[in-house]
Formats: sequence, C-alpha cells, structure tokens
Amino acid sequence: MNYEIGERALGSSLQLTITKGDFEQALVAYNGQLVALQIEEKYTLLLDNYKEFEKEMLAIGFAHLMYHEIRWSPSVAKLQNLNRLLCNVLSSCKLYLDQVRHDFSGLFGNASPEFDALKVSTNDQCDHRLGYRVGEALRNFAQHAGLPIDELRLELSKEQTSGVRKYGVTPLMNMERVRATGGFKKSVMSELSALNQKVDLKPHIRDYVDGLSAVHRTVRTQIASKLCAWEAALAGALENFEKQNGTDHGAVWLCERDNDGKVIRYVPIVPEVEDRRRELAAKTARLLVAGSIVTSEVWR
Repeated sequence: MNYEIGERALGSSLQLTITKGDFEQALVAYNGQLVALQIEEKYTLLLDNYKEFEKEMLAIGFAHLMYHEIRWSPSVAKLQNLNRLLCNVLSSCKLYLDQVRHDFSGLFGNASPEFDALKVSTNDQCDHRLGYRVGEALRNFAQHAGLPIDELRLELSKEQTSGVRKYGVTPLMNMERVRATGGFKKSVMSELSALNQKVDLKPHIRDYVDGLSAVHRTVRTQIASKLCAWEAALAGALENFEKQNGTDHGAVWLCERDNDGKVIRYVPIVPEVEDRRRELAAKTARLLVAGSIVTSEVWR
C-alpha cells in the first residue's frame, strides 16, 4: 500500500508521500471529529423538539387569552398536536441516549474510563430525578401502549397585588387510564400515583430534559481532550502539505492506494466539520435548566 496527501482534483500534481502512521492518525482524527459533531447535532435536535413542545403550550395559552375557544373538536386537535410534539421530544431523548452510548463505545471502547463516566452520569440522573424516570417510562408507554396526554387544562389566575391575569395550559396524564392500559413501568407509576391521579407532565418533562443536559455536560467533558488532538493531527497534515505545495490549492485529502493506484481509503480535510461542532456547542453552551427558566403562562 502507498499513502499520500494531495489535492483532490483530476490530474493534479500537488501530492506528498506520507507514512501509514500519518494516514491512520488522520483517519482516527477525522472520524472522531465526525462523531463529536453528530453528538452535538443530536443534542440540538433534542432541544429543538423540546422548544417546539414548550412553544405550543405558550401558543395554546395565548389563544385561550385571545379567543376562549372551548369547542370540542378544536380542543381535541390542540391536545393531539401537543401529544405529537411530546412524542417527538421523548423519541429524540431516547435517540440521544442510545446513540451517544454507541458513539462512546466506538470512540473509546466499552471498558474505557470515558464510557464508565457516561454510565455513571446517566445512572445518577435516573436515581436522583423523578422526571428522568418519568421520561424514560413515558417514552416506552408512548411507543407501545398509548399517547401520553389525556387532557389539557386551560387555566386562568390573577395576581392579587398587580391584578395581572395569567393564562396557561397544563397537559395531564390520567393514571387510572394508564393503569388500565398497562405498559407503564410499575415503580414509576406508583411514584406518580402517590402524587395525583391526574399528573401534570410539564415539570417532569422539564426535569427529564435538565437531566439529559447534565449528561451532555459529562459527554462534552470526556470528549474535550480528544478534540484538541484530532484538530492538531489534521491541521499538522495540512501544514506539511502546504510547506511543499503552498496554500493555492483546492480540497485536500489523504488516501491509501494499492499497488495499482486504486484508492482504498481516504480522509478529507474539512475544517468546516469542527467549525460546525463549535458553533452548535456555543449555541447550547448554557446547557438548559428548563425547570427554572421555562414558563408556559401568558400574562396580561
């Protein structure tokens, strides 16, 4: 096998021979950057679905303020649309957890300290957050047994001092219906039934998302040291190429060729991959604390 870095253009003479070790290092770095980017994409997907769920509750509250719509069919339409958005949230939470475990297994191995740190983080959130346990059980129930929301309670309250009126909506799950349907984790059902027969899902969903944000903080911490090494490996390969060929070139790749010149494997040098990961990480740097900063009430 032969290894080289060069301009990815037909007939280009801008090539530089490299070692197998150089190629393998670049391959690991590029694949690592892709995985790190995909993890941030999955977390952003989760937050975007959650944002839509919260926005819809605000929209329902605002419509209640404006129109006081109480007809049966439009009310059912609002409930089922919120069910759809909540199922999107739950599915993206499950997607994030399952795929990040797979990503860490591929990057570090199942016996690695990084994978252990991820397991400790998810277990800790499950042990200490009722909302996390509810979210997990609710996702399984929604997939296999029934939709989560039974009722939307439209609410109106008035501040005693200011006279300001607050319009809101509360999505409720009827535990009697859940118990009769089956398919909901029994231990979590007991925890919820002890609170109320009609459970407000808002605080539990917010707590679940908060828990996943805490897990994502652990994920970022475990990946951080690798990111610098991956970026340095690809930047170093490009720098060596440009020392000989200058900076006036098109797209650059590293490739492995057989003795007939056929490309077997290749690694593109794409700085935009790391640029986008940083952009997404900066966008969500605050790491959501939904339970303390989100409201679904409209004030008038």
